Amino acid sequence: MLRTLPAKSYCSLGIRSVGPLAARAPCLAPCGVGRCHLLFASTSARRRQNPPLLSEAAAATHAETAAISPSPPSAQSSAPNPPLSLLPLSVILRSLVLTAVTSSPLLLPPSLKLLARLASHPTHSALVHWLLKRTFYAQFCAGESRVEVQRTVGRLKEMGYSGVILVYARELGLEHHDAATALEGGPKEDERSLRDIEVWKEGTMETVRLASAGDFVSLKLTGAGPTAIHHLTQLLPPPPALLTALHQICTLAQTSHIRLLIDAEHSLLQPGIDAWTLSLMRRYNNNNNSNNNPQRPPSAGALVYNTYQAYLRSTPTTLAAHLAAAHSEGFTLGAKLVRGAYLASEPRRGTIIHATKAATDRAFDRLAADLIARPRASLVLATHNLASVRGAQALLAARGPGPAAAAAPAVVHAQLMGMADEVSGELLLQARAAPATAVYKYLPWGSVGECMGYLLRRAEENRDALGRTRAGRDELAREVWRRVRGLVGWLVRGG
Repeated sequence: MLRTLPAKSYCSLGIRSVGPLAARAPCLAPCGVGRCHLLFASTSARRRQNPPLLSEAAAATHAETAAISPSPPSAQSSAPNPPLSLLPLSVILRSLVLTAVTSSPLLLPPSLKLLARLASHPTHSALVHWLLKRTFYAQFCAGESRVEVQRTVGRLKEMGYSGVILVYARELGLEHHDAATALEGGPKEDERSLRDIEVWKEGTMETVRLASAGDFVSLKLTGAGPTAIHHLTQLLPPPPALLTALHQICTLAQTSHIRLLIDAEHSLLQPGIDAWTLSLMRRYNNNNNSNNNPQRPPSAGALVYNTYQAYLRSTPTTLAAHLAAAHSEGFTLGAKLVRGAYLASEPRRGTIIHATKAATDRAFDRLAADLIARPRASLVLATHNLASVRGAQALLAARGPGPAAAAAPAVVHAQLMGMADEVSGELLLQARAAPATAVYKYLPWGSVGECMGYLLRRAEENRDALGRTRAGRDELAREVWRRVRGLVGWLVRGG
């Protein structure tokens, strides 16, 4: 059995150093990250090195991936590490395979058809479940149980993420119902609708309990069922049962120091979502009213965040109205800014949404700049666009130290689990030099069946952004080649 060193060290391959030669063997790759010697270690040796910051449940399963965990950079590094050097080799390889599929005009269409069929007609096949769980599900989702979620979150926080955005994956979007029914009549608040609301509430509250202080929980209001959809499309207040559920969720999040993000949805639903969320912000983001927020100090920022989609032409007007309301009424605006995720189902371009991607990019950057300059706003920049991330970072750096920076809004960067890891990695490397940089990953959790709708949207998003997907695939391929080249070089030098 190999002797394991008491201190953890790694190479650019993401392989932990083990063995009696650890003190003198060179690194497998010229990354300057740790020292590496052997490509494997015994399972029993790895199990003795579970990191203490994981929960007990996560530590029990951490040994499976400990040998390929990423590492912090060495102070002696002669060259900066590429952003993807932070990822374990197993994640790199899985990402490369999946992006090869989703960036292929030949392979993507049948993959989308298969996912769409599984989303609308769930299968009970153990083999299909096994394949999905270890491919698309493992890439984009946190887990089906508390143990699996805690393990995933623990790994991310080990890598340097400030926290996570957890979301319960169950959803009932407008596409699952007849739009005419929702607009004209709609269901009543009967026993079935009450059950839908209760299931959604319990799933959301369980998500809050899974999160840690400082994390976010994302809410998809249509997950509460057809009655919620009807009230949103008709611009009606929440039905009594749903309003009670929302206040229970907000109260639990408040006492747990968890922030809530209300997801954007189809433009037909968005005005109703905006109205409901603004009402919640007035109550729970009002830091000047201690009766409303007994758990929150004046500097705590927003508890409830609305999501603003830059591809909607109406968003600048909506956001300006919400900022004015926050200023005049004395509450903090919580804003999550995204480009938009419902391109395939929205009316075609030039009416509701911007005519071109370039116009959407400009709108996003203008809105981000405006929000960064606002003292009474808390901001989540949820984007995979590296140019937008770098532009926002430049604006934040330009504030410099002093009263202006102290009064500026708290800014969080967020990317989806399994996507844009090169963007997240660059932010994580910046965070090591500037700890104020906050980087989060968005993690849906739930059964494989519950996550199918989410997984289908991720695949469709890759279809609509093939250029970005191919660029990500190329980055992953370069990272694999860099690690292989480093290993070969070490072997040529005689180990």
